[in-house]
Amino acid sequence: MARIRLSESFARSLAVMHKLLSSERLQNEISGEGTVYIEAYQNGREQGITVWDARHMNGINDVAYFVSEHRNSDSIVVYKGRYSMQSISEDAYKHSNSFGDPEEAAEWIIDELIK
Repeated sequence: MARIRLSESFARSLAVMHKLLSSERLQNEISGEGTVYIEAYQNGREQGITVWDARHMNGINDVAYFVSEHRNSDSIVVYKGRYSMQSISEDAYKHSNSFGDPEEAAEWIIDELIK
């Protein structure tokens, strides 16, 4: 019997996404203030999502959060830096944050987005 499977590393990034999408606190905060986009991204073995805060877009300093399972561990890594389409920006790669689970990573991103 055939199965459809999702890689564990990508599933953990999607768990972060689902936590963001279900956050009433985040929905209430961004309501009427613009858009926060969620897109796919891949950086070598790291496959995950990009959370892009377009509410304060000025064409130069667009803030994005690149979320994936770290390539060398089971931790969730969130890189924060300038938005880059479908890959991670160099400045974001220099600003990594590690978390033990998807919920912890999602809460950190929510805090970042609403401050």
